[in-house]
Amino acid sequence: MATLETILNNVDASLNGLLTAIETKQASYAAAHGGRAWQGLATHSTRPADDNATAPDVGTSCPVWQPGEPWPPAVRSGNKKHATQCDCYWGPLGDGYQIIVSVDVLGVTYQRVVNVGPENYREQAWHVMVGRA
Repeated sequence: MATLETILNNVDASLNGLLTAIETKQASYAAAHGGRAWQGLATHSTRPADDNATAPDVGTSCPVWQPGEPWPPAVRSGNKKHATQCDCYWGPLGDGYQIIVSVDVLGVTYQRVVNVGPENYREQAWHVMVGRA
């Protein structure tokens, strides 16, 4: 198995490859919905683990509150070595969204958050998620 650093670097590279599709999805959704951000369910019911890629099985469908709005094809197709979700927020500094990627390595969950919006404190480097199933 690859080292933790290699696994997290590979997930970063994968996320970077998906950012354009996610940003395009957000822009088209906002244009059609009064500027609101789109929210994407976690792509995997079980996080990919130990550098193994699995097919998304959750976020490929549409949440009840956003019918007809699944993840873009780049995110929901093919096997991924990480789970991805997108949460939107309405905060005191303005509206935005965060892209959250997570992966399990040797039974430990690691997560990174990319913030798109005015609340920069939401951005988080890779960190261990304690007490997270």
